[in-house]
Amino acid sequence: MNIISQGINPVPVDIGDFTVYAEKIRISSSKTIAEGTTLRDELVYTKHRLKSTVLFLSGRIYGEDAINFALFADSAIRSGLSLDIVYKNITFDSCRFISSVCEDNSDGFFDFKLEFITPAPIKEVNTNAS
Repeated sequence: MNIISQGINPVPVDIGDFTVYAEKIRISSSKTIAEGTTLRDELVYTKHRLKSTVLFLSGRIYGEDAINFALFADSAIRSGLSLDIVYKNITFDSCRFISSVCEDNSDGFFDFKLEFITPAPIKEVNTNAS
């Protein structure tokens, strides 16, 4: 399906059995750093811990799949379902839904905003595999 929104070609992303069309992606990676002070009152880092990566997708889903996707997302949030998600050439393994907002704009599309969390490192999909 060729869907163009405001001159942007959305990226098809498979989530479960559904294909959504992502118009925007945001990836947030971070770590927590504990600070301490020495006897000379100098600042030092005492330990650090990686935090899970958070993935935000927004875009559209078309037609009858929209309602079923909203139901699927709600169920996935409640059950803790783990999904692998590929966006262009980046893969996010073991993703879990954190939140889902789907809005019917009465134009045949549902706008969505999705938030996932993954403990796994982001990986590039190898497109040259033989």
